[in-house]
Amino acid sequence: MKPQERYRLEKAPLGTGGYASVFRATHKETGQVVALKRLKQRDSESLIRLKREIDVLRKLKHEHIMPLLDSSPLDNWYTMPLAEGTLADLRGQLDENELLSAIQHAAMGLAFAHELDFVHRDVTPWNILALRDSSGKRRWVIADWGLVRRPRGQTSRRVTRDALGTEGYLAPESWKDGHAADARADIYGLGRVVAWAVTGERLIPNIQLVPEGFWKNFVQRTTELELDRRPKSMVEALELLRELGAESVPLQVLVWKEDEQKRTVTSWMQLESGALQSLGETAGLLFSEGEQLWKWRVSMRDVQFPVLTSSESPEPVRKTALGRWLQQIRERMHPRVDVTEPGLLRWEKGVIEDAHLDDVLRGYSRQLSPLEPYGQLDPLQTGLERTTQVISSLGRLLFITAREWTLFSGAAHGNTVFDFYVYDAVLAMRVEMLSAQALEPLFREERDMAFKLLQELETSPGGDEFSPDDISLTLYRPFYDESGKLKLELQFTSWTAYGASDGAWSSYTHSVQLTSARIPDALHEFVSPPESLGAYLAAKQEAGRRGWSTVGVSPAARKWLEDSFARR
Repeated sequence: MKPQERYRLEKAPLGTGGYASVFRATHKETGQVVALKRLKQRDSESLIRLKREIDVLRKLKHEHIMPLLDSSPLDNWYTMPLAEGTLADLRGQLDENELLSAIQHAAMGLAFAHELDFVHRDVTPWNILALRDSSGKRRWVIADWGLVRRPRGQTSRRVTRDALGTEGYLAPESWKDGHAADARADIYGLGRVVAWAVTGERLIPNIQLVPEGFWKNFVQRTTELELDRRPKSMVEALELLRELGAESVPLQVLVWKEDEQKRTVTSWMQLESGALQSLGETAGLLFSEGEQLWKWRVSMRDVQFPVLTSSESPEPVRKTALGRWLQQIRERMHPRVDVTEPGLLRWEKGVIEDAHLDDVLRGYSRQLSPLEPYGQLDPLQTGLERTTQVISSLGRLLFITAREWTLFSGAAHGNTVFDFYVYDAVLAMRVEMLSAQALEPLFREERDMAFKLLQELETSPGGDEFSPDDISLTLYRPFYDESGKLKLELQFTSWTAYGASDGAWSSYTHSVQLTSARIPDALHEFVSPPESLGAYLAAKQEAGRRGWSTVGVSPAARKWLEDSFARR
């Protein structure tokens, strides 16, 4: 199909590249004005490049990558939005902040492509284009993907020359083998774009041009001739842009809370012009750190455990029978119900709750509740319940309580016990230095106050032997007070009789809660959240669980949030 069947093309091209020309065109039926790219000549190499470019644009859908609007069934032409101009065209109109916005947008588009293992290989001022959205705001996109290196296994050397790209913007390592270029070649190209845009000087291949002032560090770092001295990823380059401030990547945060119906809800917000703007709200607990994004998930699991038919059997017989059953449990998580010890043991069915941390970008899940559903199995056990809950979070840190309830044959009541720990999602491990036991020496004054409060309770152990050493810090919960300051709610616990227990830690303890302004060194990075977020957290002082984290500059994380919240 020829493009003239659908579009009216202007005679003179808007621009001409190595293998194709771009024309201003008008769709005959709708009147939409677009840019149409078609081959200059119909040789096989040019056709392969254009087909590859169209195929890549179909896969790379991102707000800072030029969108594909229409294409020929034979992939010998395609249309895209008509741009206001290239960075090269508009350079003289851009102040420092507008240039920063253009480079940041281009970096976000490239970072998204890199995460899918595409490398542009020809980042120049002529391939960064400005579009206008419906509000008239300028949006920059990366275009001209004809030299793209596709993911490993999808590439072909048929059209790859030794040097691939535009002189002056081509990374040193690409001169020898353009096919081997990775994301750092695009980082180099983007740094060279800035060097040219700021100085206006001609770029000499393999010689750094570093402007003084505002852009010096970014250009110096991104255009290092030695590959290993550049940022390792475009996301790292975006962090350099964030340090420049002004119109860099807007700060986004995730804030979750427990509402009045005990449901967990996460709000996605963006800090812009000194104020927090809501981007959406969704059910569940989401949090982020750097390039990672997690979702807390709970599932229910059917379990079976052996129960004595009669507790009057001799103890050696019970132990022998239980040993055989335990071996079956180790061999298979759900042994067959028909495997029994006649007259002695039977299977009891139960349901327990499992807690999972899903890495939504990398596609794997980590179970945080115990994998073994039976704990320290006892032949007299007849009931089991487990729940795991996040009571607070700060960035990558989750403050978690795990509750277990058990019931034994012949017992008058069940027994509840709690566990508390802090989990670092990035390191995928518990943080022992933030355990309640490790931090207890920091709160000696608070422990003495808790001792006095427990002494006043009718449920306290009492007597001369009861001392501060008889109580322990069992858990704590970070929160922000009405002034936006980080504080800790501490729980101190002592042993007591079952009938006097408040059940806050176990069936045989009583606890009191105190507030402290002492913050462990390991939590100091969270003392001062971004100003508008601190004010928001201070204003939202509802009781209940809550937490916050910042969303990294990773385009994949923001795209996932955009898609996920849009489905709600």
